[in-house]
Amino acid sequence: MKRHITPLLLVWCLYPLSVLLLHFTKGERWRGAESAMLSRTQAVGFEQEGRLQKAAQYYRTAEATALADDLLLQARVKIDAARVAILQGEAFEGVEKMEQLLAASPGKTLPKPLRAEANATCALGLYYAAYALRLDNNEPDLWQKEAAEARTIFLRLHEQARRANLPEEAALYGRNLEATIRLQRGKLAEIAVNPPPPASLAARDKSLFHKKMERLEKSGS
Repeated sequence: MKRHITPLLLVWCLYPLSVLLLHFTKGERWRGAESAMLSRTQAVGFEQEGRLQKAAQYYRTAEATALADDLLLQARVKIDAARVAILQGEAFEGVEKMEQLLAASPGKTLPKPLRAEANATCALGLYYAAYALRLDNNEPDLWQKEAAEARTIFLRLHEQARRANLPEEAALYGRNLEATIRLQRGKLAEIAVNPPPPASLAARDKSLFHKKMERLEKSGS
């Protein structure tokens, strides 16, 4: 009789242990992902309302809450945080964040849609930076580099979207490409006559020109 009872008792003894292990392994991961996604959902709501400072706060919380080995979720909230930083006028900070993400995730580590979005966010930051720099100082040496890099990225994304038969994405990247070309080729009077993008004005207000000078000094240019 005891022989029949022992395996059953053993199962019931192991059951609490298995629950405990789940709690501290997968359970912890689930809670981390759930908490990060909740913070991200709140951040998206604030961003849609135009409350960028609040959105940035919740995106940072989501990034801090997501587990370090949850690469997809980490990438998702890093892109979100960079986008909002750029919209707030922190163009170079957002660009650097995306450059770091792309450098840390070479090859096929990131799914194509996330990689494309990270590149697009980087290009957008470069475009806004170039626009703000040109408003401050029309010397080509001070803004053409950012504009040229943005143009190269948007062109590559446009061509990739066309090859992948993604017409909406191709159209979006095409419009961004055209805007960047106009920024490069247009006269300053033509550029200034149109209302500048709010993100570029915010970048100018946050001393983007001085940040550009610092970057030039660091690079030895």
